[in-house]
Amino acid sequence: MLPMYRQVLAACTMGALLTLGGCTQHASEQDKADAAERAAVRQQQADDAIAARKGISAAEGQLAQLPPPSKGRYLQVHTSENWGNPFVIVGRKTLTLRVLLSDADAESVSKQPKSVFTGKLRVVNGSRRELTLRLIDLPEALAALPESSWQYGRVVAVDEDPATGKRERPQVRRNVEAVMAMLNDLDVVVNEWPYGLR
Repeated sequence: MLPMYRQVLAACTMGALLTLGGCTQHASEQDKADAAERAAVRQQQADDAIAARKGISAAEGQLAQLPPPSKGRYLQVHTSENWGNPFVIVGRKTLTLRVLLSDADAESVSKQPKSVFTGKLRVVNGSRRELTLRLIDLPEALAALPESSWQYGRVVAVDEDPATGKRERPQVRRNVEAVMAMLNDLDVVVNEWPYGLR
């Protein structure tokens, strides 16, 4: 017969091993679920990249007809209220596109078949409108804008969403870089605004 302390030690050791075995099994199942979720996210990103590439190809020709940017004009603008071209505010999951559109232009853009603007264009004030969209819809949205929305030529202002929390900033920054890469692919000049300057 084992001394009492050894019996207690053996019982504790056996209990710990059983507990760890159960945790390992649970952790293994959790790892599998996490891996499946990561794979699904990667697949969605790949699908989005293909869709974005198609959107870029379609939008490139339309945007190429706009005049080149007028640096002397747009570098003089220091507030988003005075900005006369498209302005993209980048969030964690979506983008907000701010544009100047007359009522007639807004109606025309919204009536285009399968337009990203249909039913989603919000009036902010006067002729300033906003549209919340996904990154892959940005080329189509920019290509659908009339030339009157491009006062400075082919240039778009880009800024991070000021409501972004500290923990979300890295993801938002990655999204900003993706927007800038997409705009560069469209041969659109990016005017990146300092974070929070409005």
